[in-house]
Amino acid sequence: MANEDMKKQNKTTSRTTAGNENNAMSMTGREFMEQALRESEEKFFSAFQHSPAMMALSSFSTDRLIDVNEEFLRVLGYSRREVIGKTPSYLNLFVSQGQRDEIARRLREHNRVQNEYVQAKDKAGKIIDLLWSVESIHIGNREYLISSAMDITERKQAENKLLESEEKYRLLVENSSEAIFIAQDAGLKFVNRATLDLVGFSEQELLSAPFRDFIHPEDREMVYASYLRRLKGDGPPAAYIFRVVDKSGNIKWVEIHAVVVSWEGRPATLNFLSDVTERRKVDQALSNSEARYRSIFENIQDVYYEAAFDGTILELSPSIARYTPYQREQLIGSSVYNFYDFKQQRRKLLDLLFSKHKVTDHEIQLTDKNGIVLPCAISSQLIFDSEGKPLKIVGTIRSIAERKKMEQVLRASEKRFKTAFYTSPDAICINRLEDGLYVDINEGFTLLTGFTREDVIGKTAGEISIWRNPADRRELLRGLKEKGYYENLEAEFCHKDGSIHTSLMSARIVELQNELHLLSITREISDRKKAESRQVFVNQLLGLINSGYEPDDSIGRIALLIKEFTDIEAIGLRVQEDCDYPYYETRGFPDAFIQAENSLCSRDEHGEIIHDAQGDPYLECMCGNILKGRTNSSLPFFTAGGSFWSNNTTNLLSSTSDSDRQTRTRNRCNGEGYQSVALIPLRSGDRIIGLLQFNDKRTNRFTLDMIEFFEKIGAAIGIAVHRKQAADQLKKEEERYRTVADFTYDWEYWMDEDGSYRYVSPSVERVTGYSADALIKHPALLEKMIHPDDRRMVIHHVHDPHDHDCPFDFRIIRKNGEERWIAHRCQHVRNDAGKASGWRGSNRDITDRKLMEAQLIQSQKMEAIGTLAGGIAHDFNNILGAIIGYAEMALDEIAAGSASPECVEQILKAGERAKYLVQQILAFSRHAKVEKKLLMIVPLIKEVVKLLRHALPATIGIKEDIHIRDGFILADPTQIHQVLMNLCTNSGHAMREHGGTLTISLRQAVFASDRICGHDWLKAGSYLELKVTDTGHGIDPSIIDHIFEPFFTTKKQGEGTGMGLSIVYGIIKSCDGSISVESRPGAQTIFTIYLPQQQPATLAANDPAPVQKAGGTEKILLVEDRDDMLRMMHNMLTRLGYGVTARQNPLDAVVLFKSDPAAFDMIITDQTMPHLTGADMAKEALSIRPDIPIILCTGFSDLVSSEEAKAMGIREYLSKPIVTRELARAIRNIFDHEKTELGEDLRPDGKSSDN
Repeated sequence: MANEDMKKQNKTTSRTTAGNENNAMSMTGREFMEQALRESEEKFFSAFQHSPAMMALSSFSTDRLIDVNEEFLRVLGYSRREVIGKTPSYLNLFVSQGQRDEIARRLREHNRVQNEYVQAKDKAGKIIDLLWSVESIHIGNREYLISSAMDITERKQAENKLLESEEKYRLLVENSSEAIFIAQDAGLKFVNRATLDLVGFSEQELLSAPFRDFIHPEDREMVYASYLRRLKGDGPPAAYIFRVVDKSGNIKWVEIHAVVVSWEGRPATLNFLSDVTERRKVDQALSNSEARYRSIFENIQDVYYEAAFDGTILELSPSIARYTPYQREQLIGSSVYNFYDFKQQRRKLLDLLFSKHKVTDHEIQLTDKNGIVLPCAISSQLIFDSEGKPLKIVGTIRSIAERKKMEQVLRASEKRFKTAFYTSPDAICINRLEDGLYVDINEGFTLLTGFTREDVIGKTAGEISIWRNPADRRELLRGLKEKGYYENLEAEFCHKDGSIHTSLMSARIVELQNELHLLSITREISDRKKAESRQVFVNQLLGLINSGYEPDDSIGRIALLIKEFTDIEAIGLRVQEDCDYPYYETRGFPDAFIQAENSLCSRDEHGEIIHDAQGDPYLECMCGNILKGRTNSSLPFFTAGGSFWSNNTTNLLSSTSDSDRQTRTRNRCNGEGYQSVALIPLRSGDRIIGLLQFNDKRTNRFTLDMIEFFEKIGAAIGIAVHRKQAADQLKKEEERYRTVADFTYDWEYWMDEDGSYRYVSPSVERVTGYSADALIKHPALLEKMIHPDDRRMVIHHVHDPHDHDCPFDFRIIRKNGEERWIAHRCQHVRNDAGKASGWRGSNRDITDRKLMEAQLIQSQKMEAIGTLAGGIAHDFNNILGAIIGYAEMALDEIAAGSASPECVEQILKAGERAKYLVQQILAFSRHAKVEKKLLMIVPLIKEVVKLLRHALPATIGIKEDIHIRDGFILADPTQIHQVLMNLCTNSGHAMREHGGTLTISLRQAVFASDRICGHDWLKAGSYLELKVTDTGHGIDPSIIDHIFEPFFTTKKQGEGTGMGLSIVYGIIKSCDGSISVESRPGAQTIFTIYLPQQQPATLAANDPAPVQKAGGTEKILLVEDRDDMLRMMHNMLTRLGYGVTARQNPLDAVVLFKSDPAAFDMIITDQTMPHLTGADMAKEALSIRPDIPIILCTGFSDLVSSEEAKAMGIREYLSKPIVTRELARAIRNIFDHEKTELGEDLRPDGKSSDN
């Protein structure tokens, strides 16, 4: 249209003679403007066509190209006919639709876009770089888009090459291990990473300061002068060394190589800096070493010598003057025999030297200045030349005269030490440090430990198990290693008889016969420790008795204190209650034991308490003996203080009678395995009010001293028990008073007309947490405790009860912050004259009722969802049946090679997925069972990954780590799909803020034995290990044990139900697998799943082989109320070769069947139909002809199950949607089974079904 408008305007313009001045003079102003406009448009279109840039004119509304110039066609390779009337999208012009959308968006906002970089494709598909500009213009009354573009492909390629070259240079410089920088105008213009690493400053710090600031003060002038000379070309050294100071103040030696370069058009220096600090250190160390050697040689106390094999002295240290009457200079070049004239000794030394090449501390004799023989030790070795021939002897000579004297002193000292060692009452032993072997012990060691010399010499402490706690021995060794000694280590040691003793050990490392040993002295402090421990215990016990704890709490703490102090497995406190002494407090006893032993009263066969001669209840067992004082201190198991104790109840029972034990014993303690038992009376004055019981399954847990100790403190414990009994009695009295005072469960109140409270019942504190006194004194407290959303209504009602209906419900906030529901009702209170004098009200806590109502509503919702799910499933299965059925038929109709069946196959796959989804809906609403089958998990993982790539944001990467190709599991595929999606979406949620990586890995795991994985027990066998790993925020350790619990969630309201992981756990458990989780907060979370691996051979046993869509020629009566399903199944059966008679009304089908029952070989019917269900129709048909095969199809039905259908005679029960192969298989199974049983396929009338 725009071209036509322009042509008309051009023709009008051509008829106008612009040079005719008369016409121009005669033109009106309007005509003149129109002519000017036409001339302007002509110029525009001329410029449009001849522009060196690509030009295009398109419709604003349709985006279709109206005109393009030659450059546009040349660059893109199209003809004019190929582009005019087409849209850029049709031509597939833009490489990125996103670029196209961005241009459109900016055009809508600003009406123009200038120089936007885009990538386009020419006709051949080659990508071209363009600078695109577009603007909205009006021609006539229409709006168009005028676009221009410049081909910058070559420029972009050149830019990319330049960038690539610059990148290589940058990488070379940045990754150089040598510091590189450019200096100009006494400052730094560029530095690489190695420069920053060398001096420790940031790039900004280096570039913003003179480079002199980073040079050692003593070298600054020299370096700066060299820099200036180099710029002038005066030729300073190409390389030299100086010092720099890094950011931490460390001084480093560097070597610089520099050249003059041009930087931004002006002279500068390119510098290469190497750190030579370590090289300087090595040079300095070498120089120092030479100086030290010279110093040592000149000042060594021993004599250093070098000698030839004939005895000629080659070198000698000045210290020779200390041993001989000669100076060094006098002896060099002379014979050693001048001071070493013991030739036999020297020959022996040479023999040793030539046989071993080295001799250490060999004793010789020299003659000193005064002619006195001097004992010395010589150490020598042979020096060989490059060919391995002996060259000379070097060594040192040291006087050992003082050592000889010390050895004599040491022998005398050792004699004194041995005397002290063997006579000390403390345990002293010597152990070899290397392996801990006992070398010697004294008598004190035997007295302390019971071990003799024969028991320990040649053995280690570990072999005789003398340390009770190995950590004590490690502490000793640690101290010895750090300091060489250890003082006063308190440790427990095991006696030979098994008893434990606490001792104090001090030890020190000593050298004996040139070998390191451990000398230790140990003193027993068991009695002292026992006394100290008991004193601490008594102080704590008295503290508890006199503390401000409640009596019940105090007794419990006392019991716990006694158990911790004694380390006895179980303790109990019996306290008198009426005529019995039940357990008041226990620690460590099984509940069954406490229940069985709680009462001590003896009872007859009728359960009545037996009384003694004094009329008191007879108390049984040994506990009764102690409580009633039936003890005999002459027997070893009774004490003078009235206690009983035994360290082996089995031996006691076998060696004594009931008479010895003063009573018939129940023997339940021994029956429970308790060997050590002690019973100690608790006294209050002269009265026994209870007992303290100790039970332990280990033997030898008590001593008489321990029993007597607890007898002494029994009175103190009795005081606490008596105080508890008094407190209990007081509590009972208070409870009786409280029952009278607080007569109602509800919070009652009486309010005067002025709003003040006359009375508030004590139960207000139970309901609100605030006391009645607090509410009476501060009436405004009521407004504070009412929920903000209900406050206005309640306060208005309190001030004017007539203004609101009563009763009503409202919420309060308890003192502890808990929210509660209150049911309120009130009425007027009138005085004797009948006048209103106030209000009396009642408030009842109905929170529990409200919660139950909410739960009921929720259960009703779930029931409604279940009902809805069933209804949806029925209709949806019918729809899916049509989709899948027609898709199967379409797939069959596609001729081989004529078209790709991929689209139809995808429809079938989608239908199958929808079918499984319906099964999940029914499983959720408990209307269907989940079916497991053998499946390969790898394709399922691939499918989930494909979905996730679209579902997760681009900031989250997905990685597959699959190490197995054909892993089989037995599971429901939809459930496994649900497991993967749930875990992966959870991981995505954890990474949505900062992004990350989601990894799904699969590998085989073989367990040789049963094991625990997570919280589940897995049997030995082959498993598939499936892991889902994310790099998100992790899981808080405080909640990780709860994540698989139903309804547990950390998400915000509305973001999750808390059911996801509990369902995942249930699915994995149902597959005999396990799931566990590991997490590091802030780092990652790993879910690990183990599923039993199935072998491919199992496939044939569990999954029926694919069945060909085998058909037949039998006659089938098809009944289906839905028209679409009826037509689809009619076509499906007809394609299989069957003769089909279809009826939409089940009543019509019954009439037809009655008219000729033998006309049909089978009936296939829907279940849910108007007028008559499929099951009822089947009953009618079977009553007419009992042998007629019937297949019942259902989308969903609560009325009849598969088992019920088969019980009434229906041969097959198929769930919709029905696929062709399932239906074909079901029909053929029925017909073929009949042929097998009957031998031939005959109708009831004897005719062949093929006729």
